[in-house]
Amino acid sequence: MMKEIPNCFIKTYTDTPEKVIIMSDNLNVLWINRNLQNILDSALPAQKEIQELYFDELLRYYLHEDEFIIHEIINGIKKFSSNKQSCFTYEFPLYNDTESLWLMLTACAAEDADSGSKHIIAKIYDITKLYKERKISKRKEDNEIVKQIIVESMHTWRQPLNSISLFTQDLREQFDDDTLTKYYMNFSTRQIFNEIRRLSESIDEMAVFYSNETDEDIINVAESMFSNVQQIDGLLSETNTFISLNCHALGDLPSENFIDITDNFRIRCGTGTKKCFHGCNKGNIVIYGDKHQYDYIIRSIMTIGTKQDTAKKEIEFEHVICDDTLKIIIHYKNLVSPDVEKLALLKKMFKNNYKGNISYQQADKGVDIIISITEFNAKNPL
Repeated sequence: MMKEIPNCFIKTYTDTPEKVIIMSDNLNVLWINRNLQNILDSALPAQKEIQELYFDELLRYYLHEDEFIIHEIINGIKKFSSNKQSCFTYEFPLYNDTESLWLMLTACAAEDADSGSKHIIAKIYDITKLYKERKISKRKEDNEIVKQIIVESMHTWRQPLNSISLFTQDLREQFDDDTLTKYYMNFSTRQIFNEIRRLSESIDEMAVFYSNETDEDIINVAESMFSNVQQIDGLLSETNTFISLNCHALGDLPSENFIDITDNFRIRCGTGTKKCFHGCNKGNIVIYGDKHQYDYIIRSIMTIGTKQDTAKKEIEFEHVICDDTLKIIIHYKNLVSPDVEKLALLKKMFKNNYKGNISYQQADKGVDIIISITEFNAKNPL
């Protein structure tokens, strides 16, 4: 296979520090450099020969079949190649049960001046340090959450302030008119003190709800669910999978009907509207940790049984708070058994990075996967 590649390419990339893959226009791998080969020799000892679809296998091995990222990378390279763009760049996380890395893949079209042969050269860089530095810098500069708190607080705080203003104005007018009585003075001051206490409690509750003294991300559970379903909507269609969400951790109205969001996703929540996922009313359940990693775990659970067969699969997510534990219960209908190896990886990853656990049990018509979280915040101060 190396004979198909110009010698200048091989000389340039054989000993470079980055990991290099040279492919044909249809993404068949033709050659990989020494840096990447050394990793593959230890990670994939059975995969000695480069062959067609090897790029797909490589991505699926390293990304633990995160179909969303695999889809983005492969389609991104195909799109840039067909449109004759200069390069395609994509940053993505790589997880195992103990640590996480951030990688950047760049794929560029290359043409040999002598032979005129065209290839795609993909390079993979470790940008973990850069990503962490960028995240810290963004956290320091980003004041969006402060703006959101102020906007959400305006109505809550304006009402007691208006009451205090009215009582104060009334007291002044009665004092000026010499009609102020002791009874009304005591009544008004009690009302003012009550409004001040109400305002103070609202501020304290808001401070507790939004407080995060660590460098971890604030993860809105319902919002993450919603965004991840949207990302893999195409995959759900291809695998004949349908997802329902009961978002009633803070109260359920059984009479509410489901609302279709897409052809493959519907929701039902206490308000009975899409407000569960928009504005400041997104389920009001937050946890703390790496948001990208949490999204990966949720996406993986959504797709953990989608490739077993072509039959229609139904997944129902249920958010329940019981005994100071948030439980995200995933009812996987028509699933005999989940991918046990993949589930073991997710379980270990979750336990190492969050205060909680992942378990599964056989149900009447399938399998229930249960995410239990003991550290969360579910009190809405507004």
